Amino acid sequence: MLKQAALRSKLIILQKNLTQPRINHALIQARLRGVEVIAIYRDSLDPACMALQTPDQRAACGQIFKKSPHPHHKSMMVLTADGTVRAITGSYNTRKQKVGEKRPRTHTVLFFKMPRGRILFEFYRAEANRLLGQPPRFSKTLAFRTRLGMMKFVMHPSRTNPVLELLDNISVFQNTTIWLAYFTAVPDAQIGLPVFNKLRSLRRCGCRIRILLDANRANRAAYDKLRQLHLDVQWAKFPTGAATLGNKLVLARTDNDVHIIQSSANLSASHHLQKHNLTLYLRGRGFLPIYQKLEWEVKRYWR
Repeated sequence: MLKQAALRSKLIILQKNLTQPRINHALIQARLRGVEVIAIYRDSLDPACMALQTPDQRAACGQIFKKSPHPHHKSMMVLTADGTVRAITGSYNTRKQKVGEKRPRTHTVLFFKMPRGRILFEFYRAEANRLLGQPPRFSKTLAFRTRLGMMKFVMHPSRTNPVLELLDNISVFQNTTIWLAYFTAVPDAQIGLPVFNKLRSLRRCGCRIRILLDANRANRAAYDKLRQLHLDVQWAKFPTGAATLGNKLVLARTDNDVHIIQSSANLSASHHLQKHNLTLYLRGRGFLPIYQKLEWEVKRYWR
């Protein structure tokens, strides 16, 4: 996607880390060929600008990369001259994997192209402005209909709980299946616990609930609470051996509808009410192929 960005295109990438040299160099090369590039990160930038070889590269690096204390994003959007937006939303940090890493992370990433997508890009640019302390010119929620169904983007921090909204929108049938897969979930009063209680209500109505959590210490309270509510929860198990469940994913399918949440926010009050994240909520039968691929993936970790 970076290589496809051409002259007069505009590119914004928001990330917790920018520590994959190939991605950083591609951003610099895009700027040198005339693409307007903004890259905002929270923790680490590697290689640093001064490590680059040529004066032009160092100058472009200084224009592109901006440090902010806020972003927990894993997303990027490109606006081309004809108004088309190409976008990535996911749970994947652009972090260089450690050599011989013992627990590599599993993630999901959605790629999409939207003709006449300038309003989406301006929504995304407004978040970049917030991260840099500039006045935003857009709300934190953007929803519109496409030929596949409804797409709703939510920027955090905000007083919203997109997972609870998804669960409230479900028409309950006996064969309804709901999946949650999270790196971290917290049974807090603002975000996690209302979701857990809603899941219990849906289970009592006949829904099949399956919850996958990464086997880390931070999830013990959520795991115990879900078991107390008699919900089907498991520590993720991987066919390739030891790994880390990095997803922030919700899937639901009824007789006549499909619901998908792909987020960079863990299921916790801090990630929804304090930290900067992006949640994408897809709803509609047209998203069924995406649902099927994502469900196939999470099923591999359920044993």
